[in-house]
Amino acid sequence: MKKKISEDSKNSKHEISVVREQFTGRNMPRFGGSGLIRRFFKRHKIQQMLDRNIKVEGRRKSKYSVSNLLVRCLYGMLLGYSRPYQMKILCADKVFQKIAGFCGFPVQSTISRFLSSVRVSVSRQISALNFELLMEFRKRFKGLEAITLDLDSHVIPVYGDQQRAALGYNPKKKGRKSYHPLLCFVGETRDYIGGMLRSGKHHSSYKCVEFVKALVKKLPS
Repeated sequence: MKKKISEDSKNSKHEISVVREQFTGRNMPRFGGSGLIRRFFKRHKIQQMLDRNIKVEGRRKSKYSVSNLLVRCLYGMLLGYSRPYQMKILCADKVFQKIAGFCGFPVQSTISRFLSSVRVSVSRQISALNFELLMEFRKRFKGLEAITLDLDSHVIPVYGDQQRAALGYNPKKKGRKSYHPLLCFVGETRDYIGGMLRSGKHHSSYKCVEFVKALVKKLPS
């Protein structure tokens, strides 16, 4: 099947050539799903939505826009490289970049600086957009008579002196600071619907009631 990959950067002067994708082997190659991700993002205009909805104040002029960086981070996470230092493999792989429709991929320091500049207000914008997309894709859960909210807390150990991290229950890394986020999923579909970052010193039910009430208000009646 022959697909033409469109340009993702307005400022780029390079044209991306046609790429032929074939799945004839028994095992999928490492980045074999990149074309599927690209087509999904293009069909639903993900980068355009990020451009309209995500604003980072005070950011210096850069080769990569906010939406470009976010899309590249999404590729990294979807392909199993969630940390900036792990994404260096994508920076060096030109075949992946061509399949994804990229004219380049930022180095680790660029991604790390961008993520360090993201404030709570930006994370809220991303959360709101994620919820909006979920409602659109699931057609506001019209086919369900009831919605079950499943809560799940996780202990995430951290290294160094990270903001808001603290000592608490940490069975895997005892004595190390951690975060204790609370996540919520729709029981019927397993969709992620919201989350709350908490310090590692808090117990599992900390602020659960307020968290659930806020989510219920957002859901269709």
